[in-house]
This record gives sequence, C-alpha cells and structure tokens, in this order.
Amino acid sequence: MTGLDIKNLPFLDKEEYFDHFARCWDNLAHSFLKIELLDYYEEGKEGPFQDYLKKDWDKFARKLKEMEESEKEDSRKIIEGGLRCERVHVVPQEPTRYLSYEWCSYVVSEKLGERIYAVLEQNAPEAKGLKDLAIFDDTDAFILKYDEIGILEGAWHEREPGKVRRLIDLYEKLRNKSLPFKDIYPIEPAMLDRLYNGGQ
Repeated sequence: MTGLDIKNLPFLDKEEYFDHFARCWDNLAHSFLKIELLDYYEEGKEGPFQDYLKKDWDKFARKLKEMEESEKEDSRKIIEGGLRCERVHVVPQEPTRYLSYEWCSYVVSEKLGERIYAVLEQNAPEAKGLKDLAIFDDTDAFILKYDEIGILEGAWHEREPGKVRRLIDLYEKLRNKSLPFKDIYPIEPAMLDRLYNGGQ
C-alpha cells in the first residue's frame, strides 16, 4: 500500500482514534484531507440512510438538517480559519444505494465548508489496495480500518514526516483526477430542493 508498512505503525482502537482525531482537529493549522474508498459505511439503524431507503423524505431532510446544525461550530472553524477541508471519494461507475444517499449528505457537508470530489475507480489505479485516509496538516495521517460491513474498527497512526508527505502527494494525485462530486453522480433536482430548501 503505497510503500507504507502499516505493520510497523501503532494501531488505535476506535475510541483511541476518536480521541486522537479530536486533538488533531483542535490543533488543525491549515488542512484536513480525506480519501474514501468504500461504497458503504455502517451508520446504524437510526441514521438518515434508513429514512432514505424508506423514502421518508421529511424525516430524512430533518435528520440532515440536525446534522448540519450539530456541525456549525466545526464549520466556523473551517470558514473563518481559511482552512482547506477536502475529501476525494473513489467510486464505482454506477452508484450504490448508499452512495446515492451519501451524495445527499455531501451537499450538507459542502454547505458547512468542506469541498468534496470524486473519481471513478477505473481512473484511479493509485487507489488499488489503499485504505481510507484522514490527514491532518503535514503532521498526522490515520489509515482507517473497517470490517467487512463498513464498521470502523480503528486506525493506524503515521507521524513520520516523509511518509505523511507521501500520503499527501497521493491525495493530490487523486484530487487532480477528480471532479466535483455532483459531476460524477448528478443529484435529482427534486432532491436538491429538499436539501437546500426543505422542499419548499
């Protein structure tokens, strides 16, 4: 995996990872970058994905609005601090039901200041064998571990400057091949209306 030997890295369980993530976010100086590769992330039975599957659009839109409100403080940090907050999602040619849902949640994330891009798997051979990444500035990279059904188990923590730099370079390579996420899987106008205007 990009020449990185994760066996030599400390592994953090989920709670340890969340603690490290929070500290890195609090100390963020200029950039937070993510690479996502899965086409499903388990969110539990009460998450908005279940409402999306049931086509309960009022409940779905309400939960996304609640998510937006809960992240306003992080949004201010991004926007007022002039931080670069981006992700690239490597995706298949056709969207899964989950990815169609996640594209809706990305609309909310972009309203909060994040910039989200996507690239098709066939155009991103660099991502083959890679794992999801979260990179803070040029100091900390987390290589995420998910189980077979998309539940986060923890992360390997990389802090060696040269190796973190290589992961940033990999991100930039994928970013340069990417398009804004809505250009990869367009969102229906009626759904955009719900997301931006509550369907009014």
